[in-house]
Amino acid sequence: MPDDQGNLTPQEQAALMNDPQFMELGGNLYFAKLFHYIVNLTHAGNDTKSASFQIDSDADFQLTMLMGTFTSASLTIQVSEGSAGGLAWQSDPVNINNFLGTAQLPFPAGLIPQLMPKKRSYKVTTIDSSGAANTVQVDFWGYKLYPASMAAQLGALPSSS
Repeated sequence: MPDDQGNLTPQEQAALMNDPQFMELGGNLYFAKLFHYIVNLTHAGNDTKSASFQIDSDADFQLTMLMGTFTSASLTIQVSEGSAGGLAWQSDPVNINNFLGTAQLPFPAGLIPQLMPKKRSYKVTTIDSSGAANTVQVDFWGYKLYPASMAAQLGALPSSS
């Protein structure tokens, strides 16, 4: 068990290095917990909808896959960081089929998983040209990265033998 400062024993650290839920990033050890950030948008047809979400304050998020569902593919999507004027993820809105995968075939979020810092907000905008109602769900699929020192309180320490 970690001491009062949350430090692990050398034996616990060695055990964690062999656990696939633990990863090293920037010289620090993290516990990776699967998590999904979901954005839902509903179009009446031939309109633009936006929704924002914020990465929780308890951990950074490592985005690995993008997937989603929609009623009609006559739709483009744009994602930007922060509020108005935030860093855009693409130069122009992109066809939704070129941005999202499905549950059967998720779309990788790049060769290098994208780190989305805790407390940062993101804006998702979809532009519908179907002329009909269109229900859209965007799933940002990845891992919350908790410091390894939090493993015990998250129930993630390997059992002692």
